[in-house]
Amino acid sequence: MAHYVNFGGTYLSAMPTATRDASVENDYAATDTDRYFENLEPAEYTGTVKLHDETEREITVPVAKSTEDGKYYLCDLERNIRACKYVPYEKNGELQFISTDGNEGWSDKQLLIYESYIKVYDYFAEKGYESIDGTGELPILICMGMVDNEGDPVNNATFAGVKNGWAVFNAAELYYDGECIDSTAHEYTHGITTMSMLGINYSRESGAMNEAYSDIIGNLVEMILGTTTDDKWLIDEVKGVPLRSMSDPNEYRQPAFAGDTYYVPDVKITTEDNDNGGVHTNSGMLNNIAYKLHAEEGMPLEDEFNLWFTTFMAITPESTYFELNKMLDFTAVTLGLESYVEKIDKLFKESGVLEEEEKEIFKNGKDGCGRVTLEADKGMAATSATVKFYTPNEKDEETGKLKSYDTYVGRSSIASALLPEGNYACVIVDEVTSKQYIYTGKGWQDSILLPDELIKECAFVEVADGKVTELAGPEMTAAEREAAEKAASRADAGIEDDGSAASGAEEGEADESGSEAEEEAA
Repeated sequence: MAHYVNFGGTYLSAMPTATRDASVENDYAATDTDRYFENLEPAEYTGTVKLHDETEREITVPVAKSTEDGKYYLCDLERNIRACKYVPYEKNGELQFISTDGNEGWSDKQLLIYESYIKVYDYFAEKGYESIDGTGELPILICMGMVDNEGDPVNNATFAGVKNGWAVFNAAELYYDGECIDSTAHEYTHGITTMSMLGINYSRESGAMNEAYSDIIGNLVEMILGTTTDDKWLIDEVKGVPLRSMSDPNEYRQPAFAGDTYYVPDVKITTEDNDNGGVHTNSGMLNNIAYKLHAEEGMPLEDEFNLWFTTFMAITPESTYFELNKMLDFTAVTLGLESYVEKIDKLFKESGVLEEEEKEIFKNGKDGCGRVTLEADKGMAATSATVKFYTPNEKDEETGKLKSYDTYVGRSSIASALLPEGNYACVIVDEVTSKQYIYTGKGWQDSILLPDELIKECAFVEVADGKVTELAGPEMTAAEREAAEKAASRADAGIEDDGSAASGAEEGEADESGSEAEEEAA
């Protein structure tokens, strides 16, 4: 039994577990996966594969020859890894294992994916952790050719859970994902955390921590194995299509600290629309801590891997940032890294993730940005409301639609975003009812117009020089702009004005600790 207590000494729970010394011979016997590794002889494939940049390299991977049909399969008999086709297994549970007639004609992308799982498996095995359960008894199934519900290839990879005695991973072939060890190790880490915690709470704070763990471990494994020259801690950069940046989360629409641009507040209801409370978005905060621990505080990569990996067995599905902070401190001392304890504490404090009150989080700011805070209808906090701050003259290069900075209405019915300089029209979309509301300067008004049209009805909020001013409307007359500028100057000087500006608009100026004090804008 594994027993869990909190830091105050209160007993939490107990659960059955297996140790490396325990017998696990029959743990998965009921699923009879052993039969899928019978009547096969070990073999090897060596050949040349083409990479995403049109260059080539030699590859050598284990395969297996069937004594029944004579075909060769992407099958590793030593590590218990097999590859199958995604669609038949996903739709019908049918195992169509990937094979060729003469150990030739393999897909380059499939070979690279298969090789990457072998490399990641071996790295963890060297740490004494075989397969995702740590015993080596749970076989791995890689489902290749991942597609969406319409059958279109996707840019994604997932750990799909333990099914029918397999640790199932889905792998896409849209790009050269097999070149990205960080992506493979990311999903592999999801498998480990799921098994080590006997499940996860995949939402809000704990979900963001879980996603960050996979990014952190994945990136560290990639760098330690030397399969990247990246020093910005990008995710999926090797295939030429990065997904995230741990050094600059804002670059890929993630926050670097609590209350930062793109930060997802504590929503009342978690949905797919709000990313289960921001699990893939707010993960940028812990990612940034991990990056700084190496890049700014000097912790070696191997030491940092050991630090994060060791905490796997201590965190629970309900662990908080505060508990993780203390567990990292404890682990650092245990591993002889006690000189980093103060540095870890400093990074957690600076990130703002330890703040529990929303109003304190929304005091955080940064140079070149202003905080726009508007009170939404209280009913919106009871649903799932997306807040979009549209930039009227700027369109997204990929979609051609109006560019927006998105956040969500938190439990306190506040819509708050830290925005760079510019003019913004604020629109709230109720994801439950599909209704949308525009901010008019006097309150919220429902609208059925498309974004290009509805912003003509909005009052604009201007962010300039760290100051936030509500404009009279989408088109400002010279007199209105002059009045707004005078009002902003009076507010900057601390002079009471006539209250013509937005009651919820706020500005921030950095204090000595790097956070910003909150002031009302005129």
